[in-house]
Amino acid sequence: MIIEENHILKEKLLEKLRGTEGVPKTFHVTELVGCLRKPFYIRKGVPQEKSEKSVLAKKLGTAVHELLPFAIKEVVVEKDGVVGRIDAIWDRITELKTTSRTATLKKILQDTNYLKQIKAYCYMRGEKEADLVIFRVSTKTLECYTLKFSDEELQENWKQILENKKRLEYCLENSILPEKGSDICEGCGYEQYCRMVEK
Repeated sequence: MIIEENHILKEKLLEKLRGTEGVPKTFHVTELVGCLRKPFYIRKGVPQEKSEKSVLAKKLGTAVHELLPFAIKEVVVEKDGVVGRIDAIWDRITELKTTSRTATLKKILQDTNYLKQIKAYCYMRGEKEADLVIFRVSTKTLECYTLKFSDEELQENWKQILENKKRLEYCLENSILPEKGSDICEGCGYEQYCRMVEK
């Protein structure tokens, strides 16, 4: 038997998986909790470099959402011109995250925008608690946590989101690239543009 790697088939599959995404008409929570450069580039029509790893990670996350029972219960909320897409509402807001990371929950929450996103959803719905479900791909385990926030935490987070919205609107209107955020750039799809700007 002869086994040959089929690069043509792989590229065809990746091209189908990459698909095309349109420019959003409204501002979304997920755009406003992280680095503002990505939504700036998307809204300016700059093509995104979608690596094999990032495409497959996104599709895996979508597939996990569809497998779990609350996937069909996504809830769309809007407040102050910002739209949020909550994965589900069971006993309370429920957000599902898929990760291949083996880090502790504390480290994952430090390195991602999960908390900002969940706090935004709580504020938008006038609630102080939310459930976080983490599916760890590497260990094939499901972890469930209930997060409780104070009014001050939720208000401060929402204030920051509205400031980010205002800043992004200004940058888009004036074609000014926003300052780079503190997010992890890997997998963003616009790293090459930011590297050119930094030089």
